[in-house]
Amino acid sequence: MPEPVRYPISDLTRRSVVDAEGRKLGDVKSLECNPLTWHVDRVRVKLTHDAISRLHLERDHGLFEDRTVEVPTEFVRVQDDYLVVSEPERLIAEEYRREHGGPVDHSTLETL
Repeated sequence: MPEPVRYPISDLTRRSVVDAEGRKLGDVKSLECNPLTWHVDRVRVKLTHDAISRLHLERDHGLFEDRTVEVPTEFVRVQDDYLVVSEPERLIAEEYRREHGGPVDHSTLETL
């Protein structure tokens, strides 16, 4: 079996993050590493305004507050110059709401 491709962490930060249909969700802000295993297990994504609107995540933020969400790496793959999230957007919306407060409106998420 061939050796898997390895990427320097510096090459992955600030890459664009898209969903399975190619719609931009945002950019990689950071990678979260488990210090015991040195395994990168989460990608912190700074969401675009369009993605926030599309995912119905509008809420008041401070002027300089980032709108970010952590995505488990098991739902992310590298393709060309992008990180592609295979997790359904509704789950990203749920994770965002858990991190930033606010109820999860399942009726809205069903339309994503």
